[in-house]
Amino acid sequence: MVYIVDGRIKMKNKKKTNKISNILYKNIWTIILASVICLASSFAFARYILPLKYTSSVSLYLNISTDSSLDISSIEKEQIANTSISILKENYIYTSILDELCKSYSNEELVEYLSFSILNKKITVLPEILKNYISVNADKSSKLIRISATTKDPRLSTDLCNLMSEISSTKISESELKVSINAIGKATIPLNPSSPNILLISIFGFIGGFFISIILILIFNNKNKKINAKTDIKETFHIPLLAKIINLEESKTNNATAEIYPLITNKNTAYTVYESYQSLRLNLIFSLTARTNNKVVAISSPSSFESKSLVAANIALTLAAAKSKVLLIDADMYNPTINKIFKLKNRVGLSMLISKLTTFEKALNESLVPFLDVLTSGPLPPNPSDLLSSENMEKMLEHSLERYDYIIIDTPSLDETNDTLAMSDLIAGIILVLNSGKTTYKEVYSSIDKISRSSSYLLGTIIHK
Repeated sequence: MVYIVDGRIKMKNKKKTNKISNILYKNIWTIILASVICLASSFAFARYILPLKYTSSVSLYLNISTDSSLDISSIEKEQIANTSISILKENYIYTSILDELCKSYSNEELVEYLSFSILNKKITVLPEILKNYISVNADKSSKLIRISATTKDPRLSTDLCNLMSEISSTKISESELKVSINAIGKATIPLNPSSPNILLISIFGFIGGFFISIILILIFNNKNKKINAKTDIKETFHIPLLAKIINLEESKTNNATAEIYPLITNKNTAYTVYESYQSLRLNLIFSLTARTNNKVVAISSPSSFESKSLVAANIALTLAAAKSKVLLIDADMYNPTINKIFKLKNRVGLSMLISKLTTFEKALNESLVPFLDVLTSGPLPPNPSDLLSSENMEKMLEHSLERYDYIIIDTPSLDETNDTLAMSDLIAGIILVLNSGKTTYKEVYSSIDKISRSSSYLLGTIIHK
């Protein structure tokens, strides 16, 4: 049994991987284009915007003068080297270097290359600023000290290294340390800039563009991914799928109104459509029987695209065709549609009945088809949500359940109002109608979240194509 479970998990992971691969394959040229654009942008940024910097270096040999009869340990050598480096980092060393630089370079050059400032026609700079351009490090043998300088000008970098070498040799010799420093050659003018590394930046730009484009494509695809006939509702959203209804508009008739609102009672209705609604009827009955004795069902949708009113009408017709007494109520008072589907007047209806401005018998449209009665929405009231969740609405439904086996309520889409959720205590549950090719995953997740936050129960979904 464990093996089977593991097998299923592996199959699901493989299926998910295949989906991602298909998405990326469909957008391969977008990924390539984005990567090339980032490559070109990175190259242009590194080549024309980032300042060129040149690094020159020189190595100094640390000669420790000791009594020939004494052997200095490596730790002592390291201590002497560190002390020497500390001396080389003293401010007076850099002050001396700056004095020499001012003899060879103009104030404008120093301001341009070293970001110095001029006050009263004189260079004003702290030694700490000059330290930012020079680095001093000792190798592991503690006998070599490497000095490197990086600036915007190759000649200046070279001069800094050579000046540092000359001045440090003098200062170290004058110190109490029995150490002398000898330069191993002189720093040379670098022919090529040390930074920026155009090749490396371009490569990182290409790689960054590649992965960023993949991430954005997956995010965009997930955000705007739409429901279709092949969507596995149960696996994706963990909610039941009651039925998939094919596009009824493909069943053409000569009646223009019938084409706009194609009912299953039309003579030209395809047999597959009829069978889909029969399957839906059975699944709905099973869902209601397993959950509660309440037979009041609300039909809603994530948005107003899903033709939920047509589906609600066809569900009512399917139940009535099985000789169940059905009451179809239009509670979508902002966008009443049931009266248009059945060609009924909407002067009197649910709003007036709940407000006690009329009686149930006067508001009801009886015997449109056998076993089916219709209650239209009526005039738009100023407070639909309050009416639908009121005590009068509850009493009306209780009274109706004494006369009908099922009550199907066409309610507003969940993105428009909370009227559907306001009726949560009065209904057995909600059926979400999803339009294949229009409803997005984001809308479905949002609807599920709204329903879960309320005390409503989601009976299942219908994919309407």
